[in-house]
Amino acid sequence: MSETAASCLPLTAGQLGLWFAQKIDPTSPAYNIAEYADIRGPLDPELLRRAVRQVGTEADALRVTFGERDGVPFQRVAAEIDLPVEVVDLRDRREPLAEAHRLMGEALGVTDDPATGPLIRLTLLRLADTHWFFHQQVHHLAIDGYGAALALGRIADVYTRYATDPDAEIPPFHAPLAPLLAEEHAYRESAQFTEDREFWAAYLRDMPEPGGLRDAAAPPARTAARAGRELGADWLTGLREAARSAGAGWPTLFIAATAAYLHRARGQSEVVLGLPVTTRRTDTARLTPAMVSNILPLRLTVSPSDRVQDLLRRTSRAVRTVLKHQRFPSEELRRERGLLGRRDRLTGPVVNVMAFDDTLAFGTGTATLHNLSIGPVEDMAVAAHASFADGGLRLDLLGNADLHSEADLAVHHERLVRLLNAFIADPTARLGSVGLLDDAERRRIVAAGTGTGHAATVTDGTPATTATTAIAVGADGSAVRSVPDATPLPVRFAQQVAATPGATAVVGADGTLTFAELGSRVEELAARLAASGARPGTRVAVALTRSSDLVVALLAAMRSGAAYVPIDPSYPAERTAYLLADSAPVALVSDPGTARTVD
Repeated sequence: MSETAASCLPLTAGQLGLWFAQKIDPTSPAYNIAEYADIRGPLDPELLRRAVRQVGTEADALRVTFGERDGVPFQRVAAEIDLPVEVVDLRDRREPLAEAHRLMGEALGVTDDPATGPLIRLTLLRLADTHWFFHQQVHHLAIDGYGAALALGRIADVYTRYATDPDAEIPPFHAPLAPLLAEEHAYRESAQFTEDREFWAAYLRDMPEPGGLRDAAAPPARTAARAGRELGADWLTGLREAARSAGAGWPTLFIAATAAYLHRARGQSEVVLGLPVTTRRTDTARLTPAMVSNILPLRLTVSPSDRVQDLLRRTSRAVRTVLKHQRFPSEELRRERGLLGRRDRLTGPVVNVMAFDDTLAFGTGTATLHNLSIGPVEDMAVAAHASFADGGLRLDLLGNADLHSEADLAVHHERLVRLLNAFIADPTARLGSVGLLDDAERRRIVAAGTGTGHAATVTDGTPATTATTAIAVGADGSAVRSVPDATPLPVRFAQQVAATPGATAVVGADGTLTFAELGSRVEELAARLAASGARPGTRVAVALTRSSDLVVALLAAMRSGAAYVPIDPSYPAERTAYLLADSAPVALVSDPGTARTVD
């Protein structure tokens, strides 16, 4: 790229984090974003090149490279740039479609140098006489997903105008970066920035550590594992109807379902998801291809006793709240959490719902857009894409390949689809009653956990509170090996609730409870204990006879993080008084029959 008449500009807030991340691993291709337009109809490659040249002169973001001076990064905007469009003819290949996908996959592994550029790659793959893939790959430093779609849409529009009239005078679509940066500077000097900072400081103050499907933290892998499939138009219709019953939009349902899944998989009563936002609140931002997007932490509480509609309404309110403050940079949020320069996560799994028009026209040809990469993935991302072309829906799970295999993601994908299907079938259902496993998977896990093939029960209310080994279960549900089990009991209990919600958990003189019923009662009592001050380092006294209530109380105390102090209701009053005084519990769990003995 020529630096003749190049202008130097600061980075946007969205670019800063990516700049430092790329510097840590300069050759990592994790920061590529890519998509392709599947074009059906006649196409003139030279006319397409002409359209690309024009758009390259209009959009500054397509002409940027990056540098650093005295430790401060900047971006150069060249006065002009050559954006070649490589044409690859695959018509003589045995499987042109598979070859096209192979080539696009290989391109994702290539890292373009931000210092030299160009940072956009354009390839026209010809599969048949009237079937083409127009592939666009760009470094995330230069542009975000919204901006990439904006640039590709402009290329299609200019091509169509030239195809209609080769001599047409097309008014330029000016998209300079300077006005966008001026708006960002004005925001940082505004009262709104101060208000946003105060909001996020309060929001983050007691936020739990974001958990993912894996506890381990790792930098974005060079490649992302993926599992996904088309769900069809009926699914999207069902999701819309289920969401509408709670006064929410279908994207909210995806967010709520991901929160519920993480809760069921990890036993967390509060989850922190990542919410991608465009931050484009002005006409300048909406019309300028650039990198200004953001990912916000979204806190959601989830309980097995929640009805689907309850969670949807709560999620809708939570999303509306954080969207009011979406311009505040995520790098500032990381600073508030003390995470700069560390691998610790700001959010858990990211939920990216793409509900925008995926159709384009290239002259008389029609095209649909397909996403290949949304950029770096720390743990896992849920990507839902509604198609305007056929009214269908595609659901993908993308995972950090250093943490998740494609086989693991495929299992999670099927369970998430099962959860979404339950949301559609009955929005009034309680989350604890929703099964995530199919019958075969449930039988394999129960058999692996007991070694007998029969469901284990806690009889007469006697709680099982210790275990020294567990069976490692593979992605296919098969037992792999016995391993030391360091998983906390509340987490293992939540996993069992998720695996076998309808199975019998407790059988006693006072009745029978399924795992879903037991889980719901445990969550409710744990919330009451937490409100009374129960947390790690505190104690909860439990004065109950052997019963299902005792099982609930012991599990709830551990769920709150506190230690429990068992008090036999038959103890003499003096001993009970001594135990209470010595342990100083923050709460006492008893029933009317035993309360008299511990007053």
